[in-house]
Amino acid sequence: MNELELIDFLSELRQEAAVVALDKLSGLDQNGDEAVSFSEFIQGYDKQLEKFELKKIFTKVDVNKNAHIDPIEFVSLQNLVADEIRSRILHERLLKQQYPGAPTHATTPSPTLIIFTAKNKRPNSALLKRIRRSS
Repeated sequence: MNELELIDFLSELRQEAAVVALDKLSGLDQNGDEAVSFSEFIQGYDKQLEKFELKKIFTKVDVNKNAHIDPIEFVSLQNLVADEIRSRILHERLLKQQYPGAPTHATTPSPTLIIFTAKNKRPNSALLKRIRRSS
């Protein structure tokens, strides 16, 4: 295959991917506005991912911050959803290998920072400011 044939092949592949993405978008778009709202998105993927994961993906993909995923943003959405599902499957497989008796759909809690202070001492204000900025 020469360079021109490769370019033609990749162009056709891109067009096919766009058609598939638009078909999926149409399937999620319940009100026919050619965009996907967060509620439509949740209804389409709630069996595959947790709501907080879907919210994270939706927020990341909604570049123009209009609370809808348009056809251009939808391609990125598909990629992020696929990556998240793939990551979850790999994580669950790893857990299953390490802990054969563990449930198959385990979630890992996010780390929590707890600050203890002595009764008569005030917390370090510089430390508290740094913690607030990082969260």
